[in-house]
Amino acid sequence: MKLPFAALACLLAFGGTWAEAAEIGPVSAPLKPMAKPEAKVGTTETWRNDKGRQGTYTLVAADGTTVTWESDRGCIASYLREGFFPYPINQANCGKRNVYNNIRQSSGDIWPLKVGKAVGYLYSGGYVGGRSWEDDATCEVVGEVRVRVPAGEFDTYRIVCKATSVTSEHFISPRIGTEVMSKWTDNRGRWPARINKLVSFGPGTSG
Repeated sequence: MKLPFAALACLLAFGGTWAEAAEIGPVSAPLKPMAKPEAKVGTTETWRNDKGRQGTYTLVAADGTTVTWESDRGCIASYLREGFFPYPINQANCGKRNVYNNIRQSSGDIWPLKVGKAVGYLYSGGYVGGRSWEDDATCEVVGEVRVRVPAGEFDTYRIVCKATSVTSEHFISPRIGTEVMSKWTDNRGRWPARINKLVSFGPGTSG
C-alpha cells in the first residue's frame, strides 16, 4: 500500500497547520478488519496540504516489496508496500533533495487492520550527500474515526506512528483502500503540525 507523498512533502518542507477540523465524529458503523490493499499500477491520487499546495501522484510500478510513485512535478519515490512509519520512503528523487532509507520490520504485524494491532520498524537513512539519521518507530491502530477531506467523508482506521523526532498519524479508508489524510508532528517543536488531505482518487487497472 502506498502512503502518499505526505512523507516526502514533510521532508521537502511542505507544511501548514492543523487548521481545519477534519475529524468529524465516530464511524457510521464498526469497521471490519481491513486486509492489505492490492497495489494497482495506474492508480492516481491528488493531495493538498494546509498551505493549499496540491499535487497529483501516479503509481508507475509495483512488485512484492515496493511501490513507485511519480508526481506531476517529476518527483519519483519508492515506498515499502505496506509501510506505516514516519519516513516510509525507500528512495526519493526530487531535485536537490534526494532521500534514501533502509527500513525493516522488527516486530508485530499490523495487517489486517483492526484496533489494537501494532508493528515496529528499524530504519536508517539520509539525504544523498547530506545529513543522515537512524531511529526506530512503533505504529499502532488506535481507533476508528470518520473524517472529512476534499475527496469526501470516510470512515477510517486511525494509525499513530511514534519515532524519536516525529509522530505521524494516518487515516486509512477501507472503502477505497487507501489513506485519505495524514498528520505530521515534530516531537521537538521545531515546526508546526503538517497535514495532507486527499482531493481525488482514481484506481488503477492492473496489479
